[in-house]
Amino acid sequence: MRNSRPEAGLRSGNPKYGAGVCDFCGEPRPLLWRCRRCGFSVCQVCLSQDQKRFSCNAITWVCPNCLNWETL
Repeated sequence: MRNSRPEAGLRSGNPKYGAGVCDFCGEPRPLLWRCRRCGFSVCQVCLSQDQKRFSCNAITWVCPNCLNWETL
């Protein structure tokens, strides 16, 4: 019997996170946070290094492309 638990990320239909290429640094990463409005993606490394650019409270981040607020 196969595992009935849905897989994480884009495979389960959640466009909020998944693997891919970071739009900020251009590196392929296993975890990207995606803006659900415009599709901009940022990896955890860039989000941590430039936290003041993306977030003011480490719970939400602002997409620099469309200024949409997203939760982590």
